[in-house]
This record gives sequence, structure tokens and C-alpha cells, in this order.
Amino acid sequence: MTTPLAIRLAFLWNKYSPRGRSALPRFVGRHLAGKHRQVFIKTAAGAKLSVDLSNLDTYATIYNQGGMWDAHIMRVCQGLLQQGDVFYDIGSNTGIFAIDSGFKLGSIRAYAFEPQEDQVDAIQRSIDANGMNNVSCFRCMLGETDGTGSLYLTSHSIHASSVPREGKSRKVEPPMRSIDSLFGDGSLEGPDIVKIDVEGGEMAVFRGAKETFSKFMPSIVFEADENLRRFGIEPNAILETISSFGRYKFFEIEKGGSLRSIQRVETEGNFLALSERHNSRV
Repeated sequence: MTTPLAIRLAFLWNKYSPRGRSALPRFVGRHLAGKHRQVFIKTAAGAKLSVDLSNLDTYATIYNQGGMWDAHIMRVCQGLLQQGDVFYDIGSNTGIFAIDSGFKLGSIRAYAFEPQEDQVDAIQRSIDANGMNNVSCFRCMLGETDGTGSLYLTSHSIHASSVPREGKSRKVEPPMRSIDSLFGDGSLEGPDIVKIDVEGGEMAVFRGAKETFSKFMPSIVFEADENLRRFGIEPNAILETISSFGRYKFFEIEKGGSLRSIQRVETEGNFLALSERHNSRV
């Protein structure tokens, strides 16, 4: 798996430079976009991850973190997953959670949900390159209903949101589906573990998943931070909504990956809603 020299240099810059760690790889990637379509890096489990060159800065971080993104969150998800489980990766971006987990745990069924077209193309190339028949990718926003969504693209792919995060943004209108609708028409299997990171739009996703999540009571790894407030949502409202699906215990995921039991969100961060049916997994 040979990586072009310019990309390797961009990865080194991202790792060692005191400034411009994201800006320079992003510039290099967008200059090379269209010239090197088949570029791959390895995930921690050894899967091939296709690089969307227009967002090379994100992949530089993955490369320099040993093939992981938010390593402590990935470890929690994979620690919860068992062979045969169904995993929803909502807000998949590069697809690394679904690709790495699907490669590492070959009998799970993983669904990646991502509305950004270039990212979806990269995820599908990863699926094809690894010969995976246990990972599927949906190009759609997830929300409360079916229809057409509004997504604002920023300078960084991980900041795409249905509420603009930057003064300069480009609006696209991807298809929108609800989980209840996708499950109802047979497109999805019922989830066991869910990872969701949709830059503040989590509540709409949960509203559109109420029937499915109440039926299957998946454990949910989620973020509660200032992005929720951009949507006018107080972080503890997320805990209340998840509790409406069934009986859960809540934990803050600390930077080292340890879990701290909580009753309320006191500090913004990443959290685990542990389903009663998964108590023995923690």
C-alpha cells in the first residue's frame, strides 16, 4: 500500500509541526484531489481505509494516531460489541468506526450513516477494498422524518452540521431518513450498539428512532457539548430522551477510556448510555 510522497510529507507535518497541522495537509489534499483516487491508510485493526483527499487533514490525524480516531471512544464501542451484534455508526465521516470494527469483529453487521457525498464514496471504496459484506453505508442525514435535509459544509468535514458552524459555509440538501422508517422498510436490522456524533443534531435522530430504539434498547455512545446548545438543547435533555427508550445507566467516557458513573451531565464531553441488557459487558 504505497502512499504518494506529498501525502506522507503532509502526514509528517501534521505530526510534528508547531503550527498549521491541519491547514497544510488540507491544502495538499485538495491540490491532489482527482489525481490520486485510490489512496489508502491502515486502521488499527489492519483494514484499508480509503482517503478522501479533500479532507486529508482528518486522515493525517488517523494515520498519526495509529489508525484510530478518538481512540478512547473507539475502544469503548469495540469493548461493548460482541460477535453477531448490529452496530450503527451515525455521523460516520471517514467510516473508521464501522470499517475498523467490521474488520476486527467479522460477524458483526455495521451500518454507516453519512450525508457528505465525498465521504460516502470513500467509505464505499473502503468496503470494496476490504471485501466486506458485513458493512453497509447509507448516504443520508438521519432525522425525525423522511424528506430532504439541509447540511452546511465548512472548512473541515467533521464540522458539517444542519446548523451552520462557520460564517462561510456551503449548503447541500441530502436525502433525510428516520431510523424508524429505514427499519420499517427492512433496510436495517435492529441495533445493539450505536455511536452517534452529528454535531448537535442528536435529538432529531433520537426522535426519529423512538420506536426502533424502544424495541431494541441499544447501548448508545454519544457526545453532549456546545453543539447541542446551537440547536437550543440542554445536554441533560439527551439523557431524558434516551431514558424514554428503556432502562439505562449513564457514564462519562474519560480521556483515558475509563467510565465514570453519572446521574447528570455536569461537564461537556462523551458519554455512554448503557442498556440494561448490556450490564454484563461493562
